[in-house]
Amino acid sequence: IRSRETLILLTKPSSTVARNQGRKLIRDEQKIRDYYRWHVHKKFLRPEQRDDGTEQCTYPLDFRLEIRKSTLCPGLGLFVAAGKISPGSLCAIYPGTIFRPHEPKLLWGFGNSYMIRRSDGTVIDGRPGGLSGGTYRSLYGRAADPLCGDVPADDSWLAAERGRSRLERGKAHTSRSHICSVNCGHYINHRPHGSNNVDYVEKYLDVRYYTIIDPISESRRCCLPYLSYGGMQESHIPGIVLVSNQEIVEGQELTANYNDIQFS
Repeated sequence: IRSRETLILLTKPSSTVARNQGRKLIRDEQKIRDYYRWHVHKKFLRPEQRDDGTEQCTYPLDFRLEIRKSTLCPGLGLFVAAGKISPGSLCAIYPGTIFRPHEPKLLWGFGNSYMIRRSDGTVIDGRPGGLSGGTYRSLYGRAADPLCGDVPADDSWLAAERGRSRLERGKAHTSRSHICSVNCGHYINHRPHGSNNVDYVEKYLDVRYYTIIDPISESRRCCLPYLSYGGMQESHIPGIVLVSNQEIVEGQELTANYNDIQFS
């Protein structure tokens, strides 16, 4: 049973650990950005728009993630499909609609265990279905620019819900789909402290850094899985990333402690 709505315990690592973690996250952010470029290149650009250079064509990460039937609960989980994740690596992003402290969120909170509260009072609603999913799709539709072709955020993390029944029966997986699996941190299930292999970490994400420009049309595609309920276009988004605390090998399911968020 998910209990992420009660996620209020925040821990801060020591200064040395925080510095080392910060340097590692900076390097991993470059890899995540390269992954976004690879994903856009492979999934969205037309053949004539693709660059034959290795910079965009080569898969940049040491691992691949996919959504499968969970080994811990009747629902779904996020697994390492290939490769391995090294300790301290940024491996996934928790997606959703961002609610600022002053914005209403009561209706979205009923029966919703996908809401995470950051230390600054910002709430991220990562529920892919129901009112939450509908709200994200509505915000996406309003923010997209059909004339210029600009894309305000990634919405592929919502797509796995369309095949949930087949995924839960183990009849399908998401490795070959257009889903950006790094943005599917909401499928990570709970394990008690000490048994989890990834941690939630608060982090501000630079929108410009994660925006990919179409080489022909010059339209912009932001690959971060965040939209603000208030409709504000922010340069830095208050997000939550998942960072591994141990080596995670092929076939393992990613697990987190819902009662613990760390500062970056």
